[in-house]
Amino acid sequence: SDYKIGTLKNYNVTLGHLKEFILQKYHVADIHLTDLNFKFITEFELMCKTKWECKRSSTTIKHIQRIRKVIGIAMANEWLMKDPFIQYKGKQEKATIKYLTQEELKAIEEKEFEFDRLERVKDMFIFSCYTGYAYSDVEKFSPNDIVTGMDGLKWIYTERAKNDSKSNVPLLPQALAIIEKYQSHPDVINKNRLLPVISNMKTNAYLKEIAVGCGI
Repeated sequence: SDYKIGTLKNYNVTLGHLKEFILQKYHVADIHLTDLNFKFITEFELMCKTKWECKRSSTTIKHIQRIRKVIGIAMANEWLMKDPFIQYKGKQEKATIKYLTQEELKAIEEKEFEFDRLERVKDMFIFSCYTGYAYSDVEKFSPNDIVTGMDGLKWIYTERAKNDSKSNVPLLPQALAIIEKYQSHPDVINKNRLLPVISNMKTNAYLKEIAVGCGI
């Protein structure tokens, strides 16, 4: 109950990988905490990079961080007397962040797609570009999150999904236009949402189609 839904999904992915690793490596469904050692975590790391193709080192490190989080709880409860992975030092490559240029953003905005799914995802992405909000934030917005600020303009007043920090953002004309475009959409009305956001997995897949369609 202390974790966000997205965080729980990530933990479940790690759990699935961990179960598969234990079954394949030790031929059992489970092992004792006291059987954990340095070799366990390095071989799990190797399987992450090969079998599950976690090509980005940061993805592998995230799986290991979740496991070590649980190990920390075990030590706090004195189920383990020492950290079995204390010698493990995972190397995380510095991610190269790529940004859209103004011309690329314009190309996306001006592109019209025949399929509704692509048009919707395009608009959700543009909304994020003009507000700075991540998918997890946009997904949960409701009409109640829009207020009129002291300047007489429309703002979004809410808390960020990842860290619960207050976040007040003015709605630029481009973002307002998208809200107005979808205000009568069934998903908006029936689910009391600001925008008809689809699943994160499908959004990511369709964004790749959009990028290709826009020559990005």
